[in-house]
Amino acid sequence: MTSNLRKAHKLIWIILFLTIPVVMVFAVLEIKKPAINDGDLLLAEAPAGQMVLDNETFSMSVQKTEESNQLHVILKRPLKNPSAVIYGISSEDKKEYFLGVIDKKGLYNFELRDGLKGIRIHDAIKEEDIINIEL
Repeated sequence: MTSNLRKAHKLIWIILFLTIPVVMVFAVLEIKKPAINDGDLLLAEAPAGQMVLDNETFSMSVQKTEESNQLHVILKRPLKNPSAVIYGISSEDKKEYFLGVIDKKGLYNFELRDGLKGIRIHDAIKEEDIINIEL
């Protein structure tokens, strides 16, 4: 190695020695923390309202106010079904209204129409009902 190569080699190693720890610190700071973990779901309080269902997988409640009706769903553990869709069942014509999709554990809020008599969670891929709830 010539003297110019030794100087360049030394300079490159000094730059790497200084920049790699800085890059690693920024990389660790950029790691996103999960929004909800298991402890949060266990400590989450069900909103005030009529409790519809509370088991090891779901915690559902309906909150009725003057402005709107809300369905609060806490999914405590992941579903075994790949595609879970929530429908509201109308009381007068038995028509189903799409409310939303549940895909992973967490907190979900859905707006309910007036006059619903039930809620149905359906697996669209397997074409089977996961759960039916009468309100």
